[in-house]
Amino acid sequence: MFKLNNFFNETVKNASKLLLGTIIAQIIPIVFSFYIARIFSDESFGFYGLYMSSVSILFVIVNLKYETTILLPKKEEDANTLVVLSVFFAFVTAVLILIGLLLYKFNLLYFVNWNNDNWWMFLVPLSVFFVGVYQPFNYWLIRKKKYTASSLNKITQRVVETPFNILFGKTGVLYGLIYGDVLGRFAMMIQAVYQSVKAGFDYRTITKVKLKGMLMRYKSFALINSLPSLANSFATHAPLFIVTKQFGIEIAGQLTLVRTILSIPVSLISNNVSQVVFQQVSERVAHQQEFRSVLKNVFLLLIGLSIGMSLLFIPFGTYIFKLYGDKWDLAGFMSQILVISFSFKFLVSSFSKILLSLEKIKWISIWQVIYLVMVVFLYLIVEYYDLELVSFLYCYLAIDLISYLIYASFISKAIKEYHLKID
Repeated sequence: MFKLNNFFNETVKNASKLLLGTIIAQIIPIVFSFYIARIFSDESFGFYGLYMSSVSILFVIVNLKYETTILLPKKEEDANTLVVLSVFFAFVTAVLILIGLLLYKFNLLYFVNWNNDNWWMFLVPLSVFFVGVYQPFNYWLIRKKKYTASSLNKITQRVVETPFNILFGKTGVLYGLIYGDVLGRFAMMIQAVYQSVKAGFDYRTITKVKLKGMLMRYKSFALINSLPSLANSFATHAPLFIVTKQFGIEIAGQLTLVRTILSIPVSLISNNVSQVVFQQVSERVAHQQEFRSVLKNVFLLLIGLSIGMSLLFIPFGTYIFKLYGDKWDLAGFMSQILVISFSFKFLVSSFSKILLSLEKIKWISIWQVIYLVMVVFLYLIVEYYDLELVSFLYCYLAIDLISYLIYASFISKAIKEYHLKID
């Protein structure tokens, strides 16, 4: 019991360090978001949403999932090798994305039913590369338990991004939100590399033999999980592309603001808790130790926050979004429907990396494919029945809830199997 309490306290302490930095990083755009939403049009938010969705879809495979293995090796030398390997794949992937855009740009434009100037699309591979360098170094900092340094990376991004967003908004730059994000990601990447070198990261002992060794040792992460992860990320962000094609870029802008606001708990809490739980659970699994009872305490805390989020937005969503300006009335209405799925995803996502700790890679892949199939089904429904916006939102809600219920059942089953094995 004493060890379990120590584990819970260590998890909370480490998550708090990450959370504090994330809160500071998020407070900056949250405070200024009320102003930014007024100086940018819903069309600008629509383009920003398409850009962000594109980056979010692609960055999950930019390192071919090797960045997630950095916490696993016992030897520091092996972890350093995985960082370099991940950065190499980031460069290769970004170049391939650029080539793909050059070859298939017009096909993509046809899919979203938009034919105006879209050169901003070529900023996507650049941003993906910045994330691809940031991710492995951030995982390395978490491995070294440099949680404060990890948090500082996120703060740097927002400190750079926010003033540029305001500048571009005041000067009427249509793609200003996109430009601000690119600059913020670049600053975050530089900060992550600097913090890692400062903490002792050393690439000089890395050889081609070691790179090949790590490549082969963790190839299952790339072979088994990369494409399903891409499928999952596409499924998560595809609804915005569907809305753009079916209802127009302005409605997509309304949905973008809704997703941005409702995703704040995931950004503030869920991502940080999942990273720390992953690190702590991985340690205990390596020593065949129990962790289930501690997860119950974390689960009760998060389920309370999840319910509180729903109780806030369902009755008051329209009033909350009026704070962003009168043009966001539709966004307020959307939030009252979608908050249920976002709250549930917030809860489940906090524990999602437990499947990685338990090496249930195939389970993750199976669920990701299931989620993609569900979203494709949503697209077919919209196309075939020519749904109105409200009907689309309820279909979107239902598909998210069903998909994440399946995900939660996978996580629960994996935890039960592990504890039966060690008992």
